[in-house]
Amino acid sequence: MGIRWPEAYTPVGAQDEKGDPQSALQYPLLTAQTKDGHWLQFAQVQPRLFRAMMEEFDLFPLLADPKWKNFPMLETAELHSELREFMLNKVRARTLAEWQQVFETNHDINAEIFRSGPGVLDHPQLLHDGRVAVVDDPERGPVRRPSPMVHTGGGPLSPPRPAPRLDEHGEQVRAEGSAGEDPVAATPEAPGGAGLPLEGVTVLDLGLMFAGPFGATILSDLGARVLKIENLEGDQIRKLVAFPEAAGARVMQGKESIALDIGTDDGKRILRELVGRCDVVLQAFRAGAAERAGFDADTLRALNPDLVYVNAPGYGTDGPFGDRPAYAPSIGAATGLALTDVPDAASATGSMREIKSAATRLFAAAAVPSLQADGIAALGVASTLLLGLVARARRRPLGPLTVTMLGTAANALADQVVDYAGRPAAPLVDPGGHGFCALYRMYQAAEGWVFLAAPADREWAPLVAALGAETELAGERFATPRARRENDGALAEALGKIFAIRPAAEWEGLLTKADVGCVQVTEAPPETRMQTVPELVDEYTATATSPVFDEHLRVAPPVRFSRSRTQAKGGCLCGEHTDAVLRELGYGDKEIADLRERKVIG
Repeated sequence: MGIRWPEAYTPVGAQDEKGDPQSALQYPLLTAQTKDGHWLQFAQVQPRLFRAMMEEFDLFPLLADPKWKNFPMLETAELHSELREFMLNKVRARTLAEWQQVFETNHDINAEIFRSGPGVLDHPQLLHDGRVAVVDDPERGPVRRPSPMVHTGGGPLSPPRPAPRLDEHGEQVRAEGSAGEDPVAATPEAPGGAGLPLEGVTVLDLGLMFAGPFGATILSDLGARVLKIENLEGDQIRKLVAFPEAAGARVMQGKESIALDIGTDDGKRILRELVGRCDVVLQAFRAGAAERAGFDADTLRALNPDLVYVNAPGYGTDGPFGDRPAYAPSIGAATGLALTDVPDAASATGSMREIKSAATRLFAAAAVPSLQADGIAALGVASTLLLGLVARARRRPLGPLTVTMLGTAANALADQVVDYAGRPAAPLVDPGGHGFCALYRMYQAAEGWVFLAAPADREWAPLVAALGAETELAGERFATPRARRENDGALAEALGKIFAIRPAAEWEGLLTKADVGCVQVTEAPPETRMQTVPELVDEYTATATSPVFDEHLRVAPPVRFSRSRTQAKGGCLCGEHTDAVLRELGYGDKEIADLRERKVIG
């Protein structure tokens, strides 16, 4: 909006000029340290959850003062800082054990401790769900790792197996090939032409917010019809940020919205009628909610035996965390995603000034990280939806499938969380956020910054030659790979002096010509560049139309096909398609008007 109408709208960053958060989301997404030094990530985004947090923090007496009248949209940075400090002190007044007691007794409040590495696999919900497996590796012995991402029937879809040895199955596969056997027998023949891959498939989206629903959005890009069920007020994501509908613009792309009170008998009946016409149902409620509402797998598959049913909760369909709220920042903290950017921040302690500084770093890493749990979970959901459709197409239908935000994020970081005896430590970003080591990090140039990516041994000689730095980098300190690792700090210092000689653009040209990985760092938000740099606009965006944002650029579909098409539609208003869909079900104008009058539909 700011790019299209710069005189009307001014985008505001997540932090002010001092580096302090200035978004109202900093309160429901509070990052704070306990009395005994553990860092917690709260996620109280929905109004009901935020109210529970405010009650627990005893905020209502404080907010009675008129100076807080516009809470949470406060008028000055000083007010933001004062309230944030008050909330940080509230968390700091209790130990982790005391806070965990709160979470266990009031499931409308939840916070996760910041985990990383193999410690992620100690999460109680992963253990309960059987999402932690130990496989016997012939070389490494017992290996502890995440189980396969998709579960069905109370366990993983396929049994966990050790990594294959080089050419372990080569003889078998070559024999099958010579015998003319088809390893993918019974695969339906791909249709010809340039149609949409999922044309004719209908998905009923019962998810909330982003992680589950965006999985269905991806299927819409591939041609599926996605019917989005919302309550009469609309999904909470529509109201998440200050600009109306902005937070939900992407997740609503390509969908038809039906505003329906599924708590009423008539609402339940309409939903059951829709189920009879759908191929897939996606539900992302907390544990037990689908059963209580009568939309569980057994009930709906009794109505439609061919239905692909996918559970996509934050934590699980039962278990110790199953009925707790789950949002991207808290899942990111629980699975190590947040600490990929700032691995040292969760060890900070000391004065309130130091705590606020660390909390700001962790808030940025959890709320707007490089790796975002919502997006990763959504890709897991899309994969699971497609898996169910493929299984049905091959006449090998599966039972209800379950994929969780927690489990998918743990799989995404499998290289960091896998554990075995003698496992080398995973590389960590340095405290300054430059990179992993001297040969894989950012350097400040005479103008701008570069990122050097030359960690392989074979790249050392071309790098030295291209830098023209034979003298500075000669000698025993850097002569061998081991010497370079042992003297990494000195190597980074030496390279820093060399890169400071030329502008970043020149270094990119010189090193690229020498086939050494080096790029100029772009110091601008990627979303701005994607919409303003012609080459990026052509490659990564598509034009869509929205009832809110008119004609606008959106991220293009994530895949392209050699024969089939994709589509890039815009978003929708809450309930925009209610009447049209009801007419498809056979409802007349009078019946629709009556349902609206009785607030069954919107």
